[in-house]
Amino acid sequence: MKRSLPPIAVILLSASWTLASPGIDTDADGWLDTFPLTNDKIVPSGNSPYFPLEPGSFVVLGELRPAGSEFVLITVLHETETVDGIRTRVVEEREYRDGYLLEVSRNFFGTAEKTGDILYFGEDVDDYKDRRVAGHSGVWRAGRDGARAGLFLPGAPAAGMKYYLE
Repeated sequence: MKRSLPPIAVILLSASWTLASPGIDTDADGWLDTFPLTNDKIVPSGNSPYFPLEPGSFVVLGELRPAGSEFVLITVLHETETVDGIRTRVVEEREYRDGYLLEVSRNFFGTAEKTGDILYFGEDVDDYKDRRVAGHSGVWRAGRDGARAGLFLPGAPAAGMKYYLE
């Protein structure tokens, strides 16, 4: 039987590749840190086989066990939000441990129409303790305090790629 990697494994692997394309600006270590967003229209939906930005799509990562569980529910919401002038799709992550909600993050993504690249524009985070919001760790948005959008997943991943996510 032929087996393939699950989509999340492909995403994680692609995040560690280094950039090998000629004509792309990289820093001294070869990391891609700027993206020519003006050359492509960014839209809030997309049909990447590895990270579909279609409302209603979801995935559960982790496992449920009788003696404790830890999992993350990731849902592509029907909501959009404008971040740094770009209309983005809201992707919600809910992290649970032993039946308790630990964190809710609302992540903002867009798809480059021409290349299929998925760009990450930031996140709002609610951290929970004792069933109440206890903080907002990791909050950031492109266009605020010098933050820029990052490449979450290239439309055509290739061996040798590496890029900044956030």
